[in-house]
Amino acid sequence: MRELDPIVFDVAVAALFAIVGVLDILVLADPTSPDPDPLLGIVLTLTLCAGLAFRRRAPWAMIVLVFGSLVLLEVGARYLDGLSVAFVGMLWCFYSLGRWAEPLIPLAVASIAGGFGALIASVGLTQTLAGGFLFVAPLGVGYAVRARVDLNARLRAAVARIEQSRRTEAENAVGEERERIAGELQAVVANGVSVVVAQAEAVPRLLGSGDAAAASRSLAVIEETGRDALAEMRRLLGVLRRDGESAERRPLPSLGDLRQLVERTAASGLIARVEVEGARPELSSGVELAAYRLIERGLEAAAEAGATNAEVRLTYGERDVGVEVTDDRPREAPHSDYAAIRERVRIYDGSVRVGSGGIGFALRARLPTEVGT
Repeated sequence: MRELDPIVFDVAVAALFAIVGVLDILVLADPTSPDPDPLLGIVLTLTLCAGLAFRRRAPWAMIVLVFGSLVLLEVGARYLDGLSVAFVGMLWCFYSLGRWAEPLIPLAVASIAGGFGALIASVGLTQTLAGGFLFVAPLGVGYAVRARVDLNARLRAAVARIEQSRRTEAENAVGEERERIAGELQAVVANGVSVVVAQAEAVPRLLGSGDAAAASRSLAVIEETGRDALAEMRRLLGVLRRDGESAERRPLPSLGDLRQLVERTAASGLIARVEVEGARPELSSGVELAAYRLIERGLEAAAEAGATNAEVRLTYGERDVGVEVTDDRPREAPHSDYAAIRERVRIYDGSVRVGSGGIGFALRARLPTEVGT
């Protein structure tokens, strides 16, 4: 029931009351009873049901209909005892007033006082007080339920804020500790690499002087220090990896894998063509990976923007590699976010430009073939 639309639920309940109430009047009523015309009972019941349909959206309109029904009871007083559906409906209406009306106290006092004043003038003080007790009690119950629900909601919100604050503090603490560990491991790795370089520089001199034993010791130090540095590097990558992220086991891609990349792209509806200019120099694995990722992201962005054709151009120079990805995406298509690619290229002292190309949109970059240390 909590998953239902509240308005639909109220309308359904009002319709159920209407059906049962009309049946109560037309079918179940005692035919020998000297009650007034059944039409009055039907009007009374439908008026109450109309109020129930608005008990959440417009509780004050509901209570006006209820008081109208009470006035009708003065004309046909026998229906108060004979129609249990109408009586229960009135009780529920007053409960709904306490549960949903805002603001409750001033308007409730004014409305109830006005309604009871009208009833006192029509049916007398004694009957009005007796009926008033029956209807004010559900009003108080509804108000108590609303106060309890509001209190529980505030407590749940407070607990959620505390839990969120604790999670945030824990995440910040973990992040700070990871940064500290990463800095320490970076220093360890840098120190190990420095030792390896120093020992490697000493090996030719030792071999030239004929001290093979010292050269062997230097090579052993290089081997051991290299293994340690590699292990620490793996730990560093593990610290920097996000929670739940597994290590990549397959070989890293390179520019030699562009054919497979183009074939995968064609499966998404983007036809790409690759052109290569110049002789391919010897590139470091990092530069090759950066160029590959740049092309991969350019093709992905073109497919996301609705392009159907793309062209990849690799230009190998003496000192740098030019990468260009152009596509025919619509002019009004939004440009993708290339922040990650910019950061990757910046690490290798390269440059990236994005903007209008020959046939639509272009992503251009240059990466140096030799990366400084």
